[in-house]
Amino acid sequence: MPNGVGRAAMAFALAGWCFVAGAAAAEAVVHKERSPDGPDYSTEVRPILAQRCFACHGPDEAARQGGFRLDLRDSATAPADSGETPVAPGDPGKSEILQRLAAEDASLRMPPLETHKSVTAEEIELLSRWIAAGAPWGGHWAFEPLRTTASGGSIDGFIQSELDKHALALSPLADRQTLIRRVSLGLTGLPPTTEQVRAFCADERSDAYPRLVRRLLRSDAYGEHMARYWLDAARYADTHGLNLDNYREMWLYRDWVVDAFRTNMPYDRFVTEQVAGDLLPDPSDDQLIATGFNRCHVTTGEGGSIEEEVRARNEADRVDTFGTVFLGLTFGCARCHDHKYDPITAKDYYALGAFFNSFDGPAMDSNDKAPGPVVRRPPPEQLARQAVLERRCAELDAKLSGAWAEVDEAQAVWEASVRAALANRKGEAALGGRVRLGQWQLASGFYKVDKGLSQVNRENFVTRFPPEAAPVNLEQTYPTNFGLDIAWVAKPNWEDGLLREDLPTKTDHSVVCYLYRKIVAESEGELRVSLGAGDGLKVLLNGEEVLAVDAPREASPNQHVVTLNLTRGDNHLLVKLVTYNQRSGFYFALPDDPSVAPKKVLRIVAKPASARTPEQQREVRKFYRENACELQQLVQRREEQRGLRVELVELEASTPTTLVYREMQQPRPAFVLERGEYNQPGSPVSRDTPSFLPPMPPELPRNRLGLAEWLTSDQNPLTARVFVNRVWQQLFGVGLVNTAGDFGAQGGLPSHPELLDWLADDFVRGGWDVRRLVEQIVLSQAFRQSSVAGAASRQGDPAGRLLSRFPRRRLDAETLRDQALAVSGLLATQRGGPSVRPPQPAGLWEAVGYTRSNTAVFRADADPAATHRRTLYTFIKRTAVAPQLSTFDAPTRESCAVQRERTNTPLQALLLLNDPQYLEAAVALARRAGADVGADEASDGRSDPRESIAWMFEACLCRPPTPEECASLADCYATERARFDRRPAEADALLAIGGSAAGAGPDAYAPHHAALALVANVVLNLDEFVNQN
Repeated sequence: MPNGVGRAAMAFALAGWCFVAGAAAAEAVVHKERSPDGPDYSTEVRPILAQRCFACHGPDEAARQGGFRLDLRDSATAPADSGETPVAPGDPGKSEILQRLAAEDASLRMPPLETHKSVTAEEIELLSRWIAAGAPWGGHWAFEPLRTTASGGSIDGFIQSELDKHALALSPLADRQTLIRRVSLGLTGLPPTTEQVRAFCADERSDAYPRLVRRLLRSDAYGEHMARYWLDAARYADTHGLNLDNYREMWLYRDWVVDAFRTNMPYDRFVTEQVAGDLLPDPSDDQLIATGFNRCHVTTGEGGSIEEEVRARNEADRVDTFGTVFLGLTFGCARCHDHKYDPITAKDYYALGAFFNSFDGPAMDSNDKAPGPVVRRPPPEQLARQAVLERRCAELDAKLSGAWAEVDEAQAVWEASVRAALANRKGEAALGGRVRLGQWQLASGFYKVDKGLSQVNRENFVTRFPPEAAPVNLEQTYPTNFGLDIAWVAKPNWEDGLLREDLPTKTDHSVVCYLYRKIVAESEGELRVSLGAGDGLKVLLNGEEVLAVDAPREASPNQHVVTLNLTRGDNHLLVKLVTYNQRSGFYFALPDDPSVAPKKVLRIVAKPASARTPEQQREVRKFYRENACELQQLVQRREEQRGLRVELVELEASTPTTLVYREMQQPRPAFVLERGEYNQPGSPVSRDTPSFLPPMPPELPRNRLGLAEWLTSDQNPLTARVFVNRVWQQLFGVGLVNTAGDFGAQGGLPSHPELLDWLADDFVRGGWDVRRLVEQIVLSQAFRQSSVAGAASRQGDPAGRLLSRFPRRRLDAETLRDQALAVSGLLATQRGGPSVRPPQPAGLWEAVGYTRSNTAVFRADADPAATHRRTLYTFIKRTAVAPQLSTFDAPTRESCAVQRERTNTPLQALLLLNDPQYLEAAVALARRAGADVGADEASDGRSDPRESIAWMFEACLCRPPTPEECASLADCYATERARFDRRPAEADALLAIGGSAAGAGPDAYAPHHAALALVANVVLNLDEFVNQN
């Protein structure tokens, strides 16, 4: 902990955290009253059977024992392999299941003792009553059609109906300060300003609260906040994951999700565009970008990976994610065998997977940032600049290719010199009979280390790779640390005098190429050569360095003219090229020999002009004007044109891209994979929806578009229930079904089943309107009620599942950070764009990163406009999620996550007290307080700090402090102020954290501001600040 955090501050802050940890309560069961008709199968009987019995007597045929199933009535009421009847409706005494459950003989008791799943006496009694009542069966509640309710239902009506059974009632409404903070955080993830709180509290209109809700729902912040939950489910991240965990460019998909919620896209369309946007008629770029949902999964380019195995793994991820996000089921359990608890067969799994097995692209990502297919989306300013460049290029093209008397005269002189030089040559490959040039050889693909996402890597320039560390042997191969050997490749078709732009490059790191050629000289002498290259260029003759240039640039002809001192006989020319910017280029010519030109051009020049075809005339003119002409007027235009083309290439390279999904013209065949193994295909399957759900209508196409239509049909019992439940979970901390990702037999039962069905049915009937759904929920008394637990509520509803009070909970990682930045005035509200990297502890990426990875080294952004943006835009490296996120249970995004764990640990308190950005927020909050209340005007900075403390307190908690709270914080201030007066250097060090005050000059009131900053640090750690009340 920095010296600036004193004992008083620590004690005050940790007191709140101890309360949070102590307040965490276990999940409670909502008990149902005993029905005169016997226990309800779906909500009371089936959960017992599912937990205790289905593993051996359920859907999984391979694991089934005794020859009967307890999830199907016909099987359970028929004789088993033993001849006994497991369930005899109306006759508990003849029901073998009851005898086995209560057997004292351990060898007969079920479940077997070693499973540790013994049934309680109460549960046996319940099963006995159920059988005595005729053992009425029913389907699993989640697979039954939505129960429609007559109009006039309400959220509060359903909740109060359940509370009435327990002699409870909804709590009184929360006070206005609590309510505006709660709804602001719930809808936008940001706290209200002090001015907004005061205005709301003073608003006496009857619709003040609905007006507040509507304002929040139409804010950009609402779209950003809603998107965060969806991106957890979609497993969006900024790296590929696994092995190298290289950068992946997909932020356009993230921004699409934000815009979809911000503009209130109907949920059925939202689902359809993500599942099958590419299959819509004439899909727009936005609809293609939406299909990135199917490309967000972890991928790899690791050497040694088997393409078909990776393809099968990618397909499985898509199926698992689809099943969890849209159906709320654990489909992954059926990948290797029939599901043990739910009626999902392995055939169901692979029939659903058949919709996703025909991706028209590689399974491996090649470690590139944008493995195809992709959509490129230039921003408006780039399109405008591109249009200007293209217009000017067209003007220059017309000038450089058109009639130009001076240039044509110079070309005639040049042609004459070429013919004269050709006449003097002794052999086509000789230079005046004195020098013979061998053919070029290429060895490419060397690189040593990558520094973050930057393409510039000087390490490769200074490293002596094997070709320059020893004399070149063209038979030699060079092993690499990424599993491939590099060999020399002859380039017999390379001709001197032309700019080559086809050298190998990499999109995600710099690459080194070596070019080699032998030069045979009949005698000692000098040879002038003209060179051009992009970025790093090193020239060695006979092992001695002749030229070394390390500068990011584009290649063009005649950038360097060097003199080679040749020895008699064989001379060895080695050229090292280091490409930094994803483009390559190399030029080589002999300026003293005009006849060094492509052979095709030389053959044309040898002909009289009258014997040439128009096409030949154009070819010679083109070569001369682009390579040999030295007239200043043309050279200037030529260089301008090259510069414009370079800029166009750079614009194209910088165009944002995002991964999208595209269907193959001919679908791949699909099979049940035995035990889930990619190389063990079993029986073939065709595309189909799970057999236990309503079938896909025959008129729908058997592709992802048809699947999306089936998913959003009003006949589907799961889609609306699952989404409505997750929205409820976002706003209340726990869903009506407390297992948001498992609506199956092992998942939780709805605490309010009628309410869940009413909300889901109303959601569908209301046009899948997400904003309307959210508004309905937050306008309810259930949302607006107090979170204070009275004695009756604590006793009758200990875990709050009956909703007799608003559930109090710790805020998520993103909201905690955004809230601190917002109250301190630091928050940058720019929407969209590439992900940013706020500061984090050093060494985290390095600890998990391969040196070849372009995310091996973490470099924080320097611009506060980046580092102070909302946490939604923080760069997510899958193998090393930022500790500001992971410490507070944010997922790694390596797989779909629809429900976060919620822990309370001392490490979280220590992070909030000591993380540089939270300390920076405390410093900024203190400076705001001083400026707003005028305390800094005191000549000695010793005015009463209580006014500043009260201002900070209200800015953070939306209410004024009590006199006792203010006095306690003032004591903390006094203690720290005395210390900083004695140690002013510590005050300066504290105020410099984060650099938000950089350039402000010396602080005349440093001890005052530093002490106030530590008080702010305490307030930012209060239990009331880190929780939603």
